[in-house]
Parts: sequence; structure tokens; C-alpha cells
Amino acid sequence: MTLADRLNWLLAQRHMTHAELAQAIGVSRQAVQKWASGQSEPKGTNLAKICQYFNVTTDWFMVPMIFNKV
Repeated sequence: MTLADRLNWLLAQRHMTHAELAQAIGVSRQAVQKWASGQSEPKGTNLAKICQYFNVTTDWFMVPMIFNKV
């Protein structure tokens, strides 16, 4: 499961749109859309904001990516 897959799963669980998450964490809708499609990944502060908002750890997002790249 990729970071994009996990982000999409979280959004679906909360019945949230990209725009709603973007507003909640203070980024553009386009940024969330790129993360959710796998075109880019949230870094640093933005990843921390997502984790805090959804009450998950950064490991929950990042560990699957490590296994996918091996």
C-alpha cells in the first residue's frame, strides 16, 4: 500500500474531499490531489499536519513505501 493509497483510504473513511483536507491543513486542493494520485508526496510539515489531522503516525504512511521500494 502506497502513501497515496493510505491517504485515499483515510479520506474515504472520513467521507472527505481533497478540498476539505486541503482547507483543514492549510494547503491547496491541487497539492492534496497530487498526493492522492501519487504524483508527489507530502514532505516535512505537511506530512506532520496530515498525520496530526488523521491521528496516525508518520510510520503508518512511510513504512509501506519502504517495503514497496525493496
